[in-house]
Amino acid sequence: MGSVSIIVAMRNAAALLPAKLASLSAQDAGDLELEVILASDGSTDATPELIVAASEGTGNVKAVVLKAHGGKHVALNGAVAASTGDVLVFTDVDAVLEPHAVALLAAALKDSDVGGVCGRRMIGEPDAFASAAQSDYVALDSGLKAIESRRGSITSNDGKLYALARECFEEVPAGVTDDLFANMSTVRQGKRFVYEGRARAWIKSPSRSTAHELGRRRRIVCRSLRGIRHQRAVLNPARTGVYAVGLAVNKVGRRLLPIFLLTAAAGVALLAIHHDWARALGALGALGVLVAWLQPTFDRLPLPKLVKRVMSLGHYFVVGNVGTLFGLMDFVRDRQVVRWDPIKAD
Repeated sequence: MGSVSIIVAMRNAAALLPAKLASLSAQDAGDLELEVILASDGSTDATPELIVAASEGTGNVKAVVLKAHGGKHVALNGAVAASTGDVLVFTDVDAVLEPHAVALLAAALKDSDVGGVCGRRMIGEPDAFASAAQSDYVALDSGLKAIESRRGSITSNDGKLYALARECFEEVPAGVTDDLFANMSTVRQGKRFVYEGRARAWIKSPSRSTAHELGRRRRIVCRSLRGIRHQRAVLNPARTGVYAVGLAVNKVGRRLLPIFLLTAAAGVALLAIHHDWARALGALGALGVLVAWLQPTFDRLPLPKLVKRVMSLGHYFVVGNVGTLFGLMDFVRDRQVVRWDPIKAD
């Protein structure tokens, strides 16, 4: 595969474009022929003018300017339609790629059994909201991807940086997460979806605040479950083997954790009617949740670093589960999240 199309779908990303374009122009791609497709999803800032300017006078940068805000899937599908590469590299506008990232993804796709490959996100903002918890979560996720990849296909893709063989691309429907949808459609077609941890993309912390994380997690959970419903054939172990089990655990069972926790809390509450130990356990649990929820307030106090780290992990866990519960409720109610304004920076 000698030609690569790098797809960047964005909305109101004028502040992020210079760093993104610089990282793309710095790609050390060897003999690969690169083209860049910049797609603006109904942006209301200077994004359309900037991507048009970036495309002028060059043959390897194309601008796709969508007047209406149709949603990320519309921008992605339009960008792919305008592309010509044998390999499609998808990357978010806030992700700054290391120089060999694209070449490493393309190299992984030389294996005829592989139809997709995911890069590694790196968080380069140590002092942001719940930064320690977010970094720990990303590190754990990367480790799990590496293990899954050695055994077959990963069950969790990353929209910050991933690539597909062109023939494996399927149009992204409305109301789903594009990265997971691409992962599942590739496996459904009989190809592996692997992980290349050396292909790295640097971002700021994904979550900017408690409110942002709630909304972000709610949207992701609802959209990913809708994607699984679209691609439910991959949940059949007779068709996709161990991948089906891993996907069910990672993307379905893990999203049911808030239900399990609420059920356990209800059980403790019932036992507390007759047992002192249950009352004590319930009080301790309620206090822990309260302290975790108020962690941003306590973070201003001169507490030991270890205490702050534990509280940060607790806060991220509680907020994530509340957002997940809202996302589950949205999915059950068949709510479709198609358009939103991304928050990529403070």
